Amino acid sequence: MAKVEVLSALVVALALIPEAISFSIIAGVDVPWPVYPPFAGGLAHLVNVTAVADPDGGQVVYSVTGELFFASSNDLVYQFDYTGDPERVVIDLTAAHIWDASTVAAAAGSVAGG
Repeated sequence: MAKVEVLSALVVALALIPEAISFSIIAGVDVPWPVYPPFAGGLAHLVNVTAVADPDGGQVVYSVTGELFFASSNDLVYQFDYTGDPERVVIDLTAAHIWDASTVAAAAGSVAGG
């Protein structure tokens, strides 16, 4: 019986580590690198934003590709040029995968002017 309890405790502990790390990231607490899973840092940078401006300068289209979730949403906000862009800006998310509401909030904040 003790083996089953130890195994279940380990499974629960391992399942809660990503949740604890995500809460600390949201709270702005720096997570020590040995504790931080390597995949989260890599996934945060799986977003690519490419800006293409019209030749007449009246519009810019930002093409967003990649995985958009809580860790990559912060990077997304800083990919736009809020002061240098023309009046009309199009954010194309057709090639992006939106995983949670934090990305929707980040995109809405970008549309509202950062």
